[in-house]
Amino acid sequence: VGSGGGAASASIDSKVCMALRHKIYPHYGVQFHPESVGTGKAGYHLLQNFCKYVAEKKEKNGEMYEHMPSQLCTQKKNHINESTTATAIEGKGSSEGEKVVSKHTVHIHKLSPEISMENPLPEMVFESVYASSETSFWLDSSTGSLSYNGGKPDPLTDSTCPIHSNSRFSIMGDGNGPLSKRLEYYGDNHPLENRGLRIYTSRPGGNSYEVESITDDDIITHLRKSLGDRGICTSTRMVEFDSDGDDHGYTFSDAKEFSSVDTMTHADVGVPSLPFEYRGGYVGYLGYEVRHDTRRFMCEQEVCKSNAAGMSGASHPTTSQEKIPTAAFLFADRSLVYDHFTSDWYLVGVSSNDMNAASSGGVVSTIEWMKQMMSKLQSVRGTMSPEKTIDGHKSAQSEVSFKLDKSKSQYEADIRRCHDEIRNGESYELCLTNQLRSTVTTGSETEPFGLYKLLRQANPSPFAAFLNFGGPPPMVTQPSSCNQPASVPVPGSVSICCSSPERFLSVTKLNSASSISDGADDGITTGWEFPPPPPPLRGIDDGSRRYGVESKPIKGTTARAIIPNRGITPEVQAEDAKAAEELRVDVKNRAENLMIVDLLRNDLSRVCEVGSVHVPRLMNVESFSTVHQLVSTIRGVVNSNEATAVDVIAACFPGGSMTGAPKLRSVDILDEMEKGVSRGPYSGCLGYISLNGCMDMNIIIRTAVVTPADANGDDKDNNNERNDGQKDPTSWNVSIGCGGAITALSESEDEYDEMLLKARAVKEAVELWVNGSNY
Repeated sequence: VGSGGGAASASIDSKVCMALRHKIYPHYGVQFHPESVGTGKAGYHLLQNFCKYVAEKKEKNGEMYEHMPSQLCTQKKNHINESTTATAIEGKGSSEGEKVVSKHTVHIHKLSPEISMENPLPEMVFESVYASSETSFWLDSSTGSLSYNGGKPDPLTDSTCPIHSNSRFSIMGDGNGPLSKRLEYYGDNHPLENRGLRIYTSRPGGNSYEVESITDDDIITHLRKSLGDRGICTSTRMVEFDSDGDDHGYTFSDAKEFSSVDTMTHADVGVPSLPFEYRGGYVGYLGYEVRHDTRRFMCEQEVCKSNAAGMSGASHPTTSQEKIPTAAFLFADRSLVYDHFTSDWYLVGVSSNDMNAASSGGVVSTIEWMKQMMSKLQSVRGTMSPEKTIDGHKSAQSEVSFKLDKSKSQYEADIRRCHDEIRNGESYELCLTNQLRSTVTTGSETEPFGLYKLLRQANPSPFAAFLNFGGPPPMVTQPSSCNQPASVPVPGSVSICCSSPERFLSVTKLNSASSISDGADDGITTGWEFPPPPPPLRGIDDGSRRYGVESKPIKGTTARAIIPNRGITPEVQAEDAKAAEELRVDVKNRAENLMIVDLLRNDLSRVCEVGSVHVPRLMNVESFSTVHQLVSTIRGVVNSNEATAVDVIAACFPGGSMTGAPKLRSVDILDEMEKGVSRGPYSGCLGYISLNGCMDMNIIIRTAVVTPADANGDDKDNNNERNDGQKDPTSWNVSIGCGGAITALSESEDEYDEMLLKARAVKEAVELWVNGSNY
């Protein structure tokens, strides 16, 4: 340690000096992380020893301290959003005694299978009802493959639900409702003149749109405002239609929200219940570059520079795809929820409480939509057939030529740069990414939904999704009262075909009816609308609502020996189990996972109640279609007086599994290495923010981002131009993001191979699509 007065507490033969103590002054340094979940009880002992040593020094020298070392700071921290959350509570208003009335009422009708006929499956319904819509979504629990088979166990419990280990609910809808609006946000990864928020609102009749441009709000601020104050709906009405032949007869009843200890039965005594959290609201994605906006929110709470350029000299991305918004959401006022266990369909209609909307977005029009949708669903009954599967032995006729943004040599050079930064103490872990890109031509006018159908079969995942934000809507105009420039922004055009296995964040009511677990974590990723068991109530009655928050980061991946849709022999099973076990005990992968768990614990602590953040499961192996993954579970409790679902996003975005640790400095380093190339939707999150304050978001990985080949102006080498000068509508730009976490133990060759492994399933689905698979 030199002659500066220090003494090494570790043995001179140790490879790493783990602790230092000054010979004279009470200065101690420990190369350890007492705050880490991996440290366990030893972390408490370290802190206790520190307090003991300081107390002994004080007693010996008679020194006076302003604060006793044994005191813990329990002062309430200021959360990100204090101005809008308190008024989102039922019974509380902006002034004393004033009750807030929500802007919306949610109506739900349940359509159960008939004795003689099953309900149609989600893929059939989406293709029949929504696939042709300009803007549509499907949050697809594509691993929830078991459906109604004529028998319904009663009561519904863990032991009787056959798909508890899969995914139970799927959600779908489009932008054709009277209250629907499309939000597109162009952030710091777009040219200055194009930045801002654009809101496309359907005009009466549905054949034209109005657009409003807002330059002052980013997407996080806008969502917070929209869901604050009157934006949260605290009650739901069930709709039952008369069975006596009267087309106009219906009744309302309040939906019962079960607590976790209630027993759910299919033959409930006439009291309607809902096993899911979704109540309509915003469905869409946040691209990775929203990090510039969430960084500003984080820096309101921590000492840091508000943009990357201020810290590291890195610049914001300058080469992004022009027509791909930084973030895009659809306000879904009319949508469907499918229960894979019971085969029930739920029609979810949002009506406005504004009297001026009675003719178009009121209760009457919502009921009329329900009747029409019931007819559509019933019309496809009887035409059901088993969902098709891809022949595992069939390969694409020819490979699609993909080009990597970073060559193998550049990727390996970036890995060396990561090692340098880690050795210099700038980061512990860096999530290095790459993109495969190609311009493809399909054999017929096959829309991207055709690709998604193939992907969901080839790589079924608990957080799969298809988002379609189509091209320019007809007759886009600006509001006549809007004093804005004469030019009208043209909407973006992008489809996201996602087979993500990873939950980023979920926010669920603590008295969630959908939690059918007994409270134990079984370590299985369950998927959309299958929330975790609620944490125990803290016994505090301050008029607020409490929500359970969950994140399930994935770090650590290895290929499976089992190939989907092919035969499984005992030898293959043994090889597959061996691969899973090797992943579980691998030091490098466990280190990757642990660092991201600690990062997310820190992120959630910004908005969760003190002491509520915990890790019920650490580094559990979960097996998906093509890979084994190392998955951890982090949970906490959010008080609605202090934070909303949007605040949880602001505190945690982008997901730590896509950045590295520590997050802000790691993002700066990655920004330098990515050299101004936007990641786009990849590495961001996708899902819904419900009108009841709940939320479910995935991490956008294992995903193809598809745009028309002329949408970005970057296909100069594409020769698919027709005689009229227009581009062939069957030509598409496809990008597939992939990457991996780099630590001090990473090997360049292994990391490069893992990066390609993660893209393999999506790449093969694209090849099947291009080669005209008749799936």
